Amino acid sequence: MTKQPNPHIPSLLEDGFNSDKSLGVLSKMLFDLDDESRKILGIIAQEGLVTEYQIAKKGLTKMLSREIVHRRLIGVDNPSKCLVENGFVKQTKGKNHRNTGKITKPYALTLKGMIACLGQVPFEGIFMVQKYQEMISSWSKNNERIGMLAIQVIKYDLGLFMVSNAITRSNFTYHNRIEANLYLFNDNDPLADPSYPQIRTKDKKIEDIFLKIRYRFFVSQQVFQTAYKEMTREPMERNVLSDYDDISILTPPKGLEFVYNMLPQYIIYWHEHMERIQFEDIAKFNPYVFHD
Repeated sequence: MTKQPNPHIPSLLEDGFNSDKSLGVLSKMLFDLDDESRKILGIIAQEGLVTEYQIAKKGLTKMLSREIVHRRLIGVDNPSKCLVENGFVKQTKGKNHRNTGKITKPYALTLKGMIACLGQVPFEGIFMVQKYQEMISSWSKNNERIGMLAIQVIKYDLGLFMVSNAITRSNFTYHNRIEANLYLFNDNDPLADPSYPQIRTKDKKIEDIFLKIRYRFFVSQQVFQTAYKEMTREPMERNVLSDYDDISILTPPKGLEFVYNMLPQYIIYWHEHMERIQFEDIAKFNPYVFHD
């Protein structure tokens, strides 16, 4: 029987620390964006794939007119503020509009846009993050606890990456290789190693955020690993390949192939997969097929 997720898992890991507020602070340090651009990214983050008209409609309460939305998305008269050109969002081919027959072209967040919207939307409230959690849970025999814990590991991993770049005063506004930076960080950066000493900085506020995020990153990893071991307690099954030669191999229990073979990769290299998940039908999604 699948264990029900503990709804207090995130708050237990937080233990009084407001990680979403801290991620918002770090996001503003890493990206030079005006308030209108951040609000637009926040709307797309919550809604998922949305058209320019839908963004403007949702943005009425945020004082975002259709003209402002258009100018920030397309960069009219000011390419430096173009959310599309600078890689925060991308336009995708949609479906035929039921009334006009025209093909709608909704906007979607990129990974860069997802990081830049933090402060407007809590991490767990972002559409692509929610779908990623749904994907992990559904391919883990609907184990929602695994999905929830995986997202916490990913959240603190991203937070550690963000605060390490804030310490070095990096600016990602016009930088379009964030995925590569995340890959290198998770593969080589000593900050992801618990034995590496803490960093001290002159900015005590950032140092405090760094210490709290780093601690929770390692704790969330340990909690996830415990849950993962519980799921993989079932012994491998022996499958005969040839009765004649008596050749057999060990394979994961039925239904747990993803957990045994792929789940760790989807946690460590989450940044390679999360963006595309927002375009997938989870019920038909094949996690074994990688594509752009």
